[in-house]
Amino acid sequence: MSRPDVLTVDDLNRLTTVTVKQLASILGNVSTDTLYEMIARDEAPWKVLRLGKRILISASSVSESLGLGHEVDGAGCSGCRE
Repeated sequence: MSRPDVLTVDDLNRLTTVTVKQLASILGNVSTDTLYEMIARDEAPWKVLRLGKRILISASSVSESLGLGHEVDGAGCSGCRE
């Protein structure tokens, strides 16, 4: 299954992880180079998963940092912080 490069908020709530390119599309005016540099310096405010050379970011941590909350099946998340 391929991942779209441009995501909506609904996509973000549906996915468990996003790529650096997808995260750049969500954030708008942040380049992938800047994101890779932040991740390399351990300055990224999101949970980062490294699988060999592949880097994935937790979609729920992105949602939380953007103040979008995390939804489960559209019913909200009982364990999420408010």
